[in-house]
Amino acid sequence: VVLREAYAHPAVEGVMFWGFMQGHMWRQDACLVNSDGTVNDAGERFIDLRREWTSHARGHIDGDGHFKFRGFHGTYVVQLATATGKMHKTFTVEKGDTTLVLDMDV
Repeated sequence: VVLREAYAHPAVEGVMFWGFMQGHMWRQDACLVNSDGTVNDAGERFIDLRREWTSHARGHIDGDGHFKFRGFHGTYVVQLATATGKMHKTFTVEKGDTTLVLDMDV
């Protein structure tokens, strides 16, 4: 719950974990990874949460040359396949509910 609230709050820029491995933390019941290197239940929940917050989209552009998707804030790489090859472009989605237009010269 705390990570979800922090992620959604506009003033939060990031969350720092001061430790993650059993035997190397001041609170032994707060680890994400067991001392043998295996991910425990809490670690699995964190991994699932990170997957939930990761956006992937595949599709085709429409007749107007548009491709729409809804994504979490962060940095993305778009790959466009054309008859002459593939093009890549990196872009960033900022926090907030905004529309972003990305131009690519084909």
